[in-house]
Amino acid sequence: MKIIQQYAVDFIVSVPAQLKIWCKFNIKLPTVKKIYSAGGPFPYASLTELKSTFPNAQFINNYGATECGPRIAKSVIENEGAVNCFELIEGGEIKIQDGKAIFE
Repeated sequence: MKIIQQYAVDFIVSVPAQLKIWCKFNIKLPTVKKIYSAGGPFPYASLTELKSTFPNAQFINNYGATECGPRIAKSVIENEGAVNCFELIEGGEIKIQDGKAIFE
């Protein structure tokens, strides 16, 4: 957290478990503008605490299998009652071929 403050970090990529840990430090990190979460379900139950820790951040939940690259879809998190409805990244397309979902 000291590095985030020292260098005025404005973009973070994290896993949900780490996001929940940051909430326990009772610190504000206002320089952070975007937080991308991936690797598991977004911690909706911690969203109030996350917004307190990162008051100026937009939270974006990414989805993408490792073999597809960094992400194929995203969901902007706005409230605790949100449901994971993902939007494909620009230029992405999913097709069903032989009963399998194919991302292009």
